[in-house]
Amino acid sequence: MITPIFLGELERRWKAVRYVMKERAVDFLLIQNNNDYLGGYIKWFTDMSAVHAYPAAAIFPREADGYLCSSAVWQ
Repeated sequence: MITPIFLGELERRWKAVRYVMKERAVDFLLIQNNNDYLGGYIKWFTDMSAVHAYPAAAIFPREADGYLCSSAVWQ
């Protein structure tokens, strides 16, 4: 069973990460998931698990909305 992460918790995480990014002068993070259905860092940042074992990547800027890229599910 995969327990969803509430928006308030995601926002708390994003705020904490952006605080450290600012301290270390990091402009953005490139994040990639594991493709084993668990999601890895993508799951932690977005609450999106790896779908059908397809990889995903995200760009997490310090001062803007992020971007999530994933492949289409093969039918």
